[in-house]
Amino acid sequence: MLVFRGSPRKSHPSVLMVDEMLKEEREPPRSIRRIRHLPQSADRILDGPELIDDYYLNLMGWGKSNILAVALGRSLYLWNAAGSTVQLLLTTDADDHPTSVAWSVDGKMVAVGFASSKVEIWDAVALQQVRILEGHLARVGSLSWTWNMLSSGSRDASIINHDVRSFRRVSSKLRAHTGEVCGLKWSCGGDLLASGGNDNLVHVWESSKMGSSKYLHRLTDHRAAVRALAWCPFQPKTLASGGGTADQCIKIWNAQTGRCANSINTCAQARRSRTQTAWHDVDAV
Repeated sequence: MLVFRGSPRKSHPSVLMVDEMLKEEREPPRSIRRIRHLPQSADRILDGPELIDDYYLNLMGWGKSNILAVALGRSLYLWNAAGSTVQLLLTTDADDHPTSVAWSVDGKMVAVGFASSKVEIWDAVALQQVRILEGHLARVGSLSWTWNMLSSGSRDASIINHDVRSFRRVSSKLRAHTGEVCGLKWSCGGDLLASGGNDNLVHVWESSKMGSSKYLHRLTDHRAAVRALAWCPFQPKTLASGGGTADQCIKIWNAQTGRCANSINTCAQARRSRTQTAWHDVDAV
């Protein structure tokens, strides 16, 4: 059909339909998000004799190389999931025992906190001790890495940041909690550190302001100790925190504003694995 210049245009449904079809052909197809099915039973069951039953301790950690570090009594073992092999990394004296474990980002080093207040860094490949870090006055129940920085939380209510490249005794010390620091987690980008304590509080710290104890946010909604912390892998400024028996909630926070975006009642005390599973569930929806 010809349309002469100056004459009014009329709507032509058939022409519009063709235009829409051509537009859809030009647009790239939208990616289809697959529903992730979580297993309902354990893939493997490992014996854990002498595993200390203490909610405030962090006695297991997965490394980038798919190796599980687990503290059993006075010893720490490395279990390789690929070959199901077990190696003894260390054993302490009778008056001491591991209280926390954390892998470095590259999976080559493992940090171990102890009841005696010290922290040791071990080469997980050579099975050799690299350094001993001191500065706390009580047991070290939480650890977290971000590249060359290792943060440790203690029953003395303090957080110490250690630059593992430096031989200085302490890089910086943070004090804001009034109870044991039982949860620590660096964000994926390494710009924010979250800490949870036996005082029912969560603090968010900026890496650029570690020289003082001025936190970015203090989050006060939990009603029990906060040990479980996990940063969202696809929304880097979003944090999940889980409270203990008297709280039983996982809370989702906007780390930029400090506001609670959501609260999930789990009907059980939240551990670190539960908060991490929450992010997988959100991603699968």
